[in-house]
Amino acid sequence: MDVKFAFLNGNLKEDVYVRQPPGYAVAEEEGKVYHLCKALYGLRQAPFGVYVDDLIITSTEEQKVEVFKAQMKKTFDMGDLNLLYFYLGVEVRQDASGIDLLQTHYSKRILELGGMTCCNLAHTSLEEKLKLSLESTTEEVDPTHY
Repeated sequence: MDVKFAFLNGNLKEDVYVRQPPGYAVAEEEGKVYHLCKALYGLRQAPFGVYVDDLIITSTEEQKVEVFKAQMKKTFDMGDLNLLYFYLGVEVRQDASGIDLLQTHYSKRILELGGMTCCNLAHTSLEEKLKLSLESTTEEVDPTHY
């Protein structure tokens, strides 16, 4: 579920002060701080235990999830995003057999950053049915190459 304007609703009970952000400091008052009245995203004092403004709601009983969603919608302006598909870089696939978490996007990004998107694919890192022996006569491999 998506909480609309989540952190605009959170009045702070404590006194919270923050430095002026770089590039936004008031001229000749750079050493001063702001006293916050409302919660800001990223503060430990933020009013909700959520990542940004989205909630992941789980239960073994679907009816309990629906009741909770209805209660939340009465309190906050919320939108229902339905099933979770992607969270913090992890792809989530759900079906009757269970939930699968995949890091395909992360793996592809690592290959892109390493300039290895055009490399040959292999399911294993070693040659299949390779016989290893202490008496090997093959040429030594430079381990820093890999």
